Amino acid sequence: MDESTWLHELTAGNSVDQDDMQRRILDAAYELFVTFGLRRTTIEDIARKAGVGRPTVYRRFGDKETIVNAVLRRESHRMVMAVGEQVIGLSPPEQVLVRSFVMGVQTVARHPLTRRLLESEPEDILPYLTLKASPLLEIGHFLTAEYVRARQKEGQLLGFDVDYALEVLGRLFISIIITPSKRLRADDDASLERLAQEFLLPLLEKMR
Repeated sequence: MDESTWLHELTAGNSVDQDDMQRRILDAAYELFVTFGLRRTTIEDIARKAGVGRPTVYRRFGDKETIVNAVLRRESHRMVMAVGEQVIGLSPPEQVLVRSFVMGVQTVARHPLTRRLLESEPEDILPYLTLKASPLLEIGHFLTAEYVRARQKEGQLLGFDVDYALEVLGRLFISIIITPSKRLRADDDASLERLAQEFLLPLLEKMR
């Protein structure tokens, strides 16, 4: 399986399943979250923006937290796919992983919703990146693991402990997003490149 086939299958088979009504509600919620934040957005606001009745929103999602989770899950999937499209054709596979890591951090940090919430409502978004981060981690883990296992079938990255390595990378990924420092920040391309080349590549080698 080449990279373009892998990405196509992920897009077709593993995208967040939505019908038109769900999409309208999530689109409305996303726009409101970016504009007003999580706290100031109500179910009534979302229903009005989506052009549906409030009972329809409750029937589809139940409560606001479920909508927040659905929006975050959908945007996470979109970001992973966007990074995947940019690393197609790179080689060797180790470089694909480290470039995916660097570009992934940059993509998440620059995403309108992430940026808005980390700047204005960090106390509301942090639980979804810490105690409640498991579903988001699993999206990136699942999609990236598919790539690594496909390479292993081709005789590359042999002996690579896929699940363990991606668990470590995922947790490091989130820590950079939520705890930037003077030496390592999501908006500092040079520091991310240094981390990837000087630490991540050797780390991946040790996981063989």
